[in-house]
Amino acid sequence: MLDDKPVTQKKSASLGGFLGGFGAAVAVAATAFIVWQRVSPGSTSTYGAHPASSFAAQVADETAQFGVKPHTVVLTTDKAMQVTQAIRRGDYAAATTLANDVLAHSTLQSWGFRPFNLLMGGLSLRGDPALLKSLTAWVESDPQSALAHLMRAKCYEQTAWAMRGEDFSSTISDAHMQAFRDYLDMADEDVRKSIALNPNIPWSYWLWLNVVSGNANTPEMEDAFRAGIERFPDYYELYRQRLYSLTPKWGGSVGAMDQFVNQYAGNAPEGSPLKLLYLQLSAYLLDAAWVECRSLTHDALTGCIGTYLNRHVSTSVTDGVAKAVDIYKSSDPIQYSNALWPILRKMADTPGDSTMLNALLQVVADP
Repeated sequence: MLDDKPVTQKKSASLGGFLGGFGAAVAVAATAFIVWQRVSPGSTSTYGAHPASSFAAQVADETAQFGVKPHTVVLTTDKAMQVTQAIRRGDYAAATTLANDVLAHSTLQSWGFRPFNLLMGGLSLRGDPALLKSLTAWVESDPQSALAHLMRAKCYEQTAWAMRGEDFSSTISDAHMQAFRDYLDMADEDVRKSIALNPNIPWSYWLWLNVVSGNANTPEMEDAFRAGIERFPDYYELYRQRLYSLTPKWGGSVGAMDQFVNQYAGNAPEGSPLKLLYLQLSAYLLDAAWVECRSLTHDALTGCIGTYLNRHVSTSVTDGVAKAVDIYKSSDPIQYSNALWPILRKMADTPGDSTMLNALLQVVADP
């Protein structure tokens, strides 16, 4: 699990062949989307978090002189704060009502279960003993509440990662790693119970996958993935999360990632949201290259990443990214934006002055 591995010293290799295929395909995908988004009607995205209420109040005060009206629509992120506050004060009926209302208005879209995913993603439950105590009181008072178990599972999962941190496992103390595993075990138990009580919430299966992925690429992870896609075969996030667990730093391999994407995206019909897995794979390959080469700097890092990508990017990946370009033509612009930009952002955030990455960023900046 995120074990440190020695970096193999490699000769610097030209990226010409790589840019000629894979990098160009990614650039075309970014360009096509940007151009299409600019000319398509109704393409304003709601992606991004709503600011904290205190900041919103400050903005409202300072812009009052300009006659700017504050927003009157209660956003899902607002409701997430309201749910957290209700749990904190022990008003479980209010928390249930708020969550059920969002759940009732949620649909399984091309790349997510919205807006319920925004509600659960907006909950901040980590490392708060008082909040955990309140969640436990909710579970004890209503043991048949799937939502109570689900929210406590999220609290356990968030707390687990707060204890562990995001560093490589070799840098984490034994005490913190044990606490991490203990909290994940409790999260696993709660999310399984939630699914047993209500198997009709797609996001619950994603949380289950996310929880068991903390223990790297295991048979339990595969079992959770199979259970999820059997229930919700069109839920993209289940495939994305499973693909992530197959990355080398989590005990997988490039070959395993290729096989997975070719199986599910390769066999999906043209225009299927699953085709975006090819672009997601490209981001994970770039990250894997950085993990392999992270001990190097400057030109050595760039050359190492280039060598890694040239060695591991297959023709099927290059062709798959090119096919993924077609998705935008038949997709809802906001849904596509919500799915595409996190992938591009992950690539942009990867360290290393990769020629491929520079080409991609240039396309995005100046289509």
